[in-house]
Amino acid sequence: MTDSSGNVAGHNVITAEEDGCLLVERWTSASGGTGQSYNFLDPSTGKWRQLWVSKAGVIDYSGGLTETESMKLEGEITYQSSGQTTPFTGEWTLNDDGTVTQHFEQYNAETNSWDEWFTGIYVRKGATE
Repeated sequence: MTDSSGNVAGHNVITAEEDGCLLVERWTSASGGTGQSYNFLDPSTGKWRQLWVSKAGVIDYSGGLTETESMKLEGEITYQSSGQTTPFTGEWTLNDDGTVTQHFEQYNAETNSWDEWFTGIYVRKGATE
């Protein structure tokens, strides 16, 4: 994955588990930080759900396809150090070249606005090598 400036932000390994009912993501950032996400279709809501866990925080959100065919999830982020919880969104958009843009925003209660949290581009390993 690269950040919005084209710098390598890190690497993901994504596997299908539980007979294809669960996607597990294992992330390692360029600086060595790690995190994991568990992604599944929640049978109780019919929505796609992701639970992200790292030493920095936990993100729990759900959603589905938008009118423009991106995947948008909405929920909350909770920071491990402070316990602070705030609204959070993630959106994944397939690009014409086969890459996927990932865009995260966090709600800022002080300004009553959504602030960009991270934007990156997934590039399949070997696609640019």
